[in-house]
Amino acid sequence: MLLFSLILSLLVVSLFFETTQKQKDRHVDDSSLLQMRAFLSEEAAFSPSLPVLSLLYEKGEPAGHLYLYDSKGSHGSDLKVGVENAFVTPASSTTLPTLLLRAGESYDPGAVSLSLPFLTRTGDFPTSHVSSYKNVLLVPGKTPYSVNTARFNALAAKAGFDGFLDHANVRLFLNRKNMGVYHLGQNFSSSFLASRYHFKRSDDMEKEEGTEAKVFNAFHLQDLFSADLNREEARAALEEKVDIRSLLTLYAMNVLINNPRFPDYQFRAFRARTPLPDSDLPYQDSRVYFVTGGADLAFQQKADAFADLMEQRGYGADSVFPHLMEADAYRHLFLQVLGILRRDSFTDEGMHFHNPFLDADLQQYFHTSKQEVLAKAPKGSLADWLRPPA
Repeated sequence: MLLFSLILSLLVVSLFFETTQKQKDRHVDDSSLLQMRAFLSEEAAFSPSLPVLSLLYEKGEPAGHLYLYDSKGSHGSDLKVGVENAFVTPASSTTLPTLLLRAGESYDPGAVSLSLPFLTRTGDFPTSHVSSYKNVLLVPGKTPYSVNTARFNALAAKAGFDGFLDHANVRLFLNRKNMGVYHLGQNFSSSFLASRYHFKRSDDMEKEEGTEAKVFNAFHLQDLFSADLNREEARAALEEKVDIRSLLTLYAMNVLINNPRFPDYQFRAFRARTPLPDSDLPYQDSRVYFVTGGADLAFQQKADAFADLMEQRGYGADSVFPHLMEADAYRHLFLQVLGILRRDSFTDEGMHFHNPFLDADLQQYFHTSKQEVLAKAPKGSLADWLRPPA
């Protein structure tokens, strides 16, 4: 009897510690994590350079679970996130879903951030977290949207243009199914702008996106742009409301990548609602600043973005760009910006890098050489513009 009582006591104690340990390490015992670890142990099936996201969710449920792993398969954390289907311009016939993730208390009470620390440690993601209610896009990694937009943002970052969205390549498991390589990117949200440009609150700024005309109308800039900009006082009035170098840099970068959808549907801008005089940080002076948009149709030979802008045909028919080029000061500044970008960042080498996740049928997006760009210049004028400054 004594032996039976002793055995029973040991079983109870063992069960208690086992239950406690399971509660402590509940993520480790989750079936999806066990399957994931088994998958990650197979070297042939795993690219060690990529972090892994495992997303579990059911349609109709307000939140799903996002499991994070570093590139070695070590489990990071389990986060509750809102999951939505998102729509991007389908530049390819992929049937893989594009997803929009949201973080915040409405999905996970008490949560203040969607932490992605392993991406910071591997150098794939410039920011250490995605703050409360920030939107994150997960786009199939082999689509022109993800490949070209990531490439454009990388070129913009190399050029020192601060208005680009952070991104990284990851491997995605969706409800335990391997979806392959996905592109993780920040969406153009108020919380992204607040964290990137050091605003204390996301409602301290206002943002707009869409066509150039829509953005300028929203910020009441059309009259300023339509003035005679060869007059110094007209330029001063415009520059009081707009960071003109930021705007001309955005034009120059989209010309260099031959983006036929710019400035329609790819224009993004923001400004502080009111000037913040106590802050010495940039971007908080209530002028309008610009952020890169998508580049899914860029890097190809089918269209000439520069000609569209200058001749106001097709896309960009309502653009203020030709009017800006009539002002000597802005034309010279644009040529200077364009030449510096071409010399230092948007080089032949930078425009032709190899992407290991790129399908062969997408190679066409990477074949616009300097000579081909020059040949397409209207009246040959772009040839002089692309020459680097002496």
